[in-house]
Amino acid sequence: EYPLQWKEKKARHIWFLSHDYGSCLASPELIQTGGIFLTPNGDEMVTPILDHGVARVYCDTMIEVLQNSSKKRNKAGHKMLGGSVGPLYVPPCRSCFDATKDIVVPPWIGSMTEILRARRFFQIEEKLSMLQTNQALLKKLRPTLLHFRGTVKPVYDSGTYHSHTGYSLCNIRQKAKTILSGHGASGVLFEETPLDLSLYLEELQQSIFCLSPPGWAGWSPRFIQSLLLGCIPVFVLCDPDRLLSGIQTKMPFQNELNYSQFSITISVDELGQLPSTLKHLVLHNSENIVQKMIAGNKVWRQFIIGDEGGAFDMILRELANRVDWP
Repeated sequence: EYPLQWKEKKARHIWFLSHDYGSCLASPELIQTGGIFLTPNGDEMVTPILDHGVARVYCDTMIEVLQNSSKKRNKAGHKMLGGSVGPLYVPPCRSCFDATKDIVVPPWIGSMTEILRARRFFQIEEKLSMLQTNQALLKKLRPTLLHFRGTVKPVYDSGTYHSHTGYSLCNIRQKAKTILSGHGASGVLFEETPLDLSLYLEELQQSIFCLSPPGWAGWSPRFIQSLLLGCIPVFVLCDPDRLLSGIQTKMPFQNELNYSQFSITISVDELGQLPSTLKHLVLHNSENIVQKMIAGNKVWRQFIIGDEGGAFDMILRELANRVDWP
């Protein structure tokens, strides 16, 4: 009854495509509709795609991940990603995200009930209020300077590590492990061993900065987990001269939120200086650090999907920018 008139004067469908590479697997028919993709994957090729090395390396990596994932699920009897129902669909090599029309949405990290329970248990609001009035408590309340606990090499079969060393865009996690794993005395926690969720969350709420490197795709849910528990996310970008620097990752609601207010972004070649840089900030600019924590505490709801979360409203706001209202 009240049709929306898109600014491009075209009919639009809106598709939600989940999974790391959900938008990359969109069929040609779906792409030809010109629909808007709601996807957690904001990896966009900013260099020419056809016959370009950037696209080829990215797509080859993607295909390898999906093929191994399909084999594992087939072995387990799961009928998905080709698996036991047919050959894996390999899409044409193209950008998985189009910033002119698509919207990056946050991944699901839990219900609001679970999130609020964790925040109450760790007294996030109370501790941030204490820090706001007394920055000297920073190292006492959060003794870990920089935190990362996660996969560096993925496991495809039980007990067997895959030989591919390219897990994480531009090998960022591998480089971070090489550089940071020996900095424990400097307050850096870099571990691969998985923990029970409650223990993992406890580590986050004891940390000042939380490393949020990419996985296979450029995005990661860990930056939202960090914000929920008052930890400042640290994003790591590819080397400027690396082949895959032609991939730029858009973050959820980047057009609406100022990420520099609640996070830090560095390039991978700055990892070596990161512990000393962050330590200097804690010693000489703790007020700025606390301000970032407070800013993160004001926006975390915008990344939560579901009741009391703000992600749905943010999606509508992004969609509103794509229509001409009567």
